Amino acid sequence: MKLTRRTLMLSGAAVGAVGVGVGVYGLTGTPYDYFKEMLHFYLPGVTIPDETIRAFTVDAMDGRNTDFAPKLKALTAGVRVTGFYPLQLALGGTFAFEKFNRELLSYFLLSSNFFDVPDPRAAIIEYAPISGACLNRFAEFSPPS
Repeated sequence: MKLTRRTLMLSGAAVGAVGVGVGVYGLTGTPYDYFKEMLHFYLPGVTIPDETIRAFTVDAMDGRNTDFAPKLKALTAGVRVTGFYPLQLALGGTFAFEKFNRELLSYFLLSSNFFDVPDPRAAIIEYAPISGACLNRFAEFSPPS
């Protein structure tokens, strides 16, 4: 194939169109997309219904700082374009990324029936938000008798 100016222009347009398509796909993601990928990555083989993840997403987004949504939007775009594993490889060593994922995973585990079922891989995990001042269901406030 002869390399001409027309061929270069068409190739550049095709690459640009693919880039725009991938960018739009990544940027149209929602927090639900990120949380779904994160939970399935950290809890492989555990059945978590979409309704459960949607309810968790609503609670996880409630009462956050104004800088939370843009950061999550960037992570969501990365997850939609590359998947969670490559994002974990790229950002896994950073304290902020690890803290973010640990906080949200802990909140999900404590707010679901994950610790109530004998085998989480054999049961369907349901989300039930914790109400009250302390979110740690294992906390003991009275001395043991």
